[in-house]
Amino acid sequence: MLYNKNLNEISSKVSLCEVISKIIFKLNKYAVKIEDLPALRKLLSYNLNLPGKRIRLLKSLIVANITGGLNTNVWKVISALEFSNSAIFIHDDIIDHDSERKNKPTLNKLIGDEKALLIGNVLHSLAFKEVSEINCNSNLKQTILSDFSNSLAIEHIGQYMDLEFRWNFKKDLASWENMVLRHSSYYVASALQNIARLNNANKELIKILGEYEKNCTLAGAAEDALLGFLGKKAKGDLVNGTFTILVSLALMNKNISKEDINNPKKLEIFLIKSNVIHLVNKYIHEKVNNAVNILKPLPDSFEKDVLIFLAKQIEKELK
Repeated sequence: MLYNKNLNEISSKVSLCEVISKIIFKLNKYAVKIEDLPALRKLLSYNLNLPGKRIRLLKSLIVANITGGLNTNVWKVISALEFSNSAIFIHDDIIDHDSERKNKPTLNKLIGDEKALLIGNVLHSLAFKEVSEINCNSNLKQTILSDFSNSLAIEHIGQYMDLEFRWNFKKDLASWENMVLRHSSYYVASALQNIARLNNANKELIKILGEYEKNCTLAGAAEDALLGFLGKKAKGDLVNGTFTILVSLALMNKNISKEDINNPKKLEIFLIKSNVIHLVNKYIHEKVNNAVNILKPLPDSFEKDVLIFLAKQIEKELK
């Protein structure tokens, strides 16, 4: 079991740093081909150079190993996911008016919203180029292209829904979950499932991967919201006026006036007086357990242990 190990040990075993370097090298090669501006190469790879645990990329490598290993086609899906995810981070920072990510200035802080927006668009285009160059039978390629395109369209709609949710009354948890899954889950799940499809995985495993990612995403989003509320992370949700799981669960049990919910200080007091911290902790525990249990049909292996470890890490962040 890996539960006494840490992410650095696991990352070393799957050569995560080398994989990141290869992805950045590939992006730099694209920049050389299309470069008309001296700084373009650095700007395209800016977000990929940010420090972090690289959970998403680690999952991609683990799924590749479970289903048959890395090959040229799988590499293209992984690269496309990293390019598009970098673009999503850039656009997200612009929308949220964030000036810092992982203790570094955001790209929009460095070069302005307009230029950062266009860099994000270039990255999305390069992601589609990667997927379009997959070499497999036409039916499978069409499935992957369609799935990739649809997942990114859903992600953009999720970002739009996130904006719509700001300071709106919502008393049902399903609305929050729908927004989070659209914003943060489907495009990652799509990539993991497409890696499995390219390695000829069975339908049951493909479904398991999708459900696993769905539960991890919901647990992770709830954990981010709770840590922000507790002051362990930036209180972006309350500062930006984003409708969060904390507000949803509190509204399901108590009432608050529209005037007060539009006031960050009064909203914070309302949440403190409710039992929302307990409810969110319970919700996170439930989703993490769901993610772990979904993996039960998989044979015991290092890769299965890593996926379990990554799910359990979400709860560990709260301690």
